Amino acid sequence: MATPAASERPHYVVCGANPLMYRMALALVTRYGGTVGVVLPDAGDRYARTLVEEDRQHHPQRPRVTLVEAVQPDRASLQAAGLDRATSVALLDQDDGGNVNLALLVDELRPGTRQIVRIFDEDLGDSLTEYLPNCRPMSSSRFAAPEVVARALREPTRLDLPGRRHVVTRQPAGGTGSANAVPLFAWDRTHPESKVEALPQPGTPGVLYLEQTAPPGEPKPVSEDRLSPVFRQVMRHLRTDRILQVAAIVLAVLILVASLVYLPSTRSAAGPWAAWGEALYDALLTLVGGTDPHGGDIGARLMHILLTLLSVVVVPLLTAALVDVVIKARLQLDRGELTEAVAGHVVVVGLSDLGTRVVEELHGRGVDVVAVDLDEQARGVAVARELHVPVVIGDASRSATLRRAYVHAAQAVVVVTGGHTNTLGIAFAADSLDREPGASRLRVVMRVFDKDTSRRLSDRLNGGDPAKHGSFRMVSASHLSAPHFAAAMIGQDDLLDTVAFRDRVLIAAQVPLAGAGHLRQITPMPLRTDLDVPGAVRVVQVRTARATGGAKPVWLAPAGGTLEGIDAVTVLATAHGLRTLQEQVQLPAALRAVPHVVRRIDVEEDSPLLSPARRLGRRRPAVASDLDQDGRLQVLLVRRPESGDVGGFAAAMPDGTPRIVPLDRRGYLPPSAVLAAGQALWVAGTDDAVAELERAARRAV
Repeated sequence: MATPAASERPHYVVCGANPLMYRMALALVTRYGGTVGVVLPDAGDRYARTLVEEDRQHHPQRPRVTLVEAVQPDRASLQAAGLDRATSVALLDQDDGGNVNLALLVDELRPGTRQIVRIFDEDLGDSLTEYLPNCRPMSSSRFAAPEVVARALREPTRLDLPGRRHVVTRQPAGGTGSANAVPLFAWDRTHPESKVEALPQPGTPGVLYLEQTAPPGEPKPVSEDRLSPVFRQVMRHLRTDRILQVAAIVLAVLILVASLVYLPSTRSAAGPWAAWGEALYDALLTLVGGTDPHGGDIGARLMHILLTLLSVVVVPLLTAALVDVVIKARLQLDRGELTEAVAGHVVVVGLSDLGTRVVEELHGRGVDVVAVDLDEQARGVAVARELHVPVVIGDASRSATLRRAYVHAAQAVVVVTGGHTNTLGIAFAADSLDREPGASRLRVVMRVFDKDTSRRLSDRLNGGDPAKHGSFRMVSASHLSAPHFAAAMIGQDDLLDTVAFRDRVLIAAQVPLAGAGHLRQITPMPLRTDLDVPGAVRVVQVRTARATGGAKPVWLAPAGGTLEGIDAVTVLATAHGLRTLQEQVQLPAALRAVPHVVRRIDVEEDSPLLSPARRLGRRRPAVASDLDQDGRLQVLLVRRPESGDVGGFAAAMPDGTPRIVPLDRRGYLPPSAVLAAGQALWVAGTDDAVAELERAARRAV
């Protein structure tokens, strides 16, 4: 596919000044070849400065990022950012109401424009979609929370693909050399500055692996019994409150003595046990003031007087103490406070968007969780209390607050507050607490935006090797969610999940093969693994064509089969690899809508197809995609010359300079490959367009 000129590049408008804006805008200009206009309050913001610097590093001649300053995005700022030519618009501020208002303004200025709107409230997002069908509400915390929970619980990251469950782990159960373990990233741990390689060649030692596992089990049921905490609180006070203990002992002794005093005057034909029962009955009724003066001897009457007087003093005191304990326990539960000591739980510090999602995820999985926030009006406080999750209000950088949340007995603490300094202070304070006897080492998960800071902290705090037993883990919500937002901006709605390691991200996506009949014409029976491209694409599973009669499709492993009868594949790929695969397996819609043919065209020594082309004001070698005709013809694949270099082939960069394109094991090149004598072009097009190209290829220079 030819590299588009600057005027032909897709343009995007992004509103917001936060880490998500930076990561998504950078992906749009580097991985997806677009230009971006950013509307933000301050062009000197650190995220904006970082974005501009990296854009200039990637595109020193023609920067692709334009910054527009506006306190609030309005008609003028949106137009200055290029709304009139925008393919899509992203509204990324952490303000649900403000984003909804801005979405209405964008739709008013340019109706029907695709909008990606960051919204935490799912109900609000559904309502917005109902009135503005061109809007897609998304929540960055929704994508990041499962990864944060996995790190807190020391679990491999779940990758719940349709049909089968996979996990991303550092130590596969079958060993790193097993056929079930697919290396996702390779990295030299001895050189922290070394580059991370995505989807390395099979057999390459990796740092993260994809492994298929058994289907997930049922989560532990979450108890909704609110009386048991009250009962446990009362019993705890009975065990620890000396006043209650003394009052209870005094009453028990008095009741026993009174029963002995009443026993001689009690007569029962049923025997001595019945007499004891009547004596105890009289004693209890007298104690609560429920009997008339006893008609027995003088001792019984004196005891009656004594019990009556004590009932006026002791019983109300005991009743008040018990009621106080019960009411306090119920009020603590209603406020979401801890009513008893806990251990083995997870403490979540910071109840903003991400913290709230983490609490919901942990609670849904049946994990005991305690939430901490400085502000009682924080978004997640009400959510936690609705879930009956204990909430501690206080400054988490103080050890007293952390002890109230029983961090010293917890299995993990998740710090997702704002600001690096505050996050680090809380993380260090939590790690410095003396652990309860028998408790395991505390796992500390903290949110860090800057990748260099994250790497340095991980290397330093974990002894230089975060893959071993280190207790600190760094996460970035924007790093985990930006691929989802960027894919939505370019219309890739089939993205399933992402896998991140350091500064690299792999996308899990489902690619339909319904329109890939041309592949079978190029290779009569292509293998499922023929779609694999080292460093770019790896097929994870394939789906059989849907059977008739309502039968469900079946997902199969990719190894050991062909694409015959396969109507979809699930892949892990880089952004560029996924886009290339989608272009290769899907003919353009204009071609699918008309009769077309797939033909092989050989490039001869003297073919006019080899004539140099002009691009960006300079002559450069002709590439295969120069032959594309919109809606009439498209080059699908380029077969390398039999005598060509098997290690790679020269292809043109946008500025005309050559580079080496690695060959896959079938010897096919992408359409961006430089044309050379001896190649075979597989093209699809209308009869007349293909016939015209065949005549041009045979015409002598």
